[in-house]
Amino acid sequence: SYQFYLTYMLPPAPTQAKYLVLKSKRAKRYKGLKIPSGELTQLYMADELDFKIDVLEAMENSNEFCHWSVTFSQMWYNLSQLWPNANNFTLRNKANSKKEIADHYDRGNDFFRAFLGRD
Repeated sequence: SYQFYLTYMLPPAPTQAKYLVLKSKRAKRYKGLKIPSGELTQLYMADELDFKIDVLEAMENSNEFCHWSVTFSQMWYNLSQLWPNANNFTLRNKANSKKEIADHYDRGNDFFRAFLGRD
C-alpha cells in the first residue's frame, strides 16, 4: 500500500521545515520525509505546498527534502502513453492539430521577441 511506501521507502528529511510549508492533508503525509520529485511538483502546482525561501535557492538544496525516485503514478503515465487514450496526443484529430499549430505560428514576431529578446 501507499502507506507502506511512505513509512518504509522514503528516507527522513530532518531539515524539511527549513524549506517547505506543507499546506494540505495530502502534503502533510510527507512531513519529515523526503518527497518524491514528481509529487513535490504536483503539490506545488496545486498550491498544497509552498517554499519558505526562494524556489531556486531551495531547489539548489533539494537533496535535503526531495527524493529523486520514480513513483507509481509516473510509471503509469509513461506506460499509458504507449497506447492511444484521452490523455495523449494519439487521439487528436488532424483539423484540431492544424488549428493549434497555425495559432502558434500566427502569433507574430512580437510574441516571440518577448521571450527571446531583440537580438
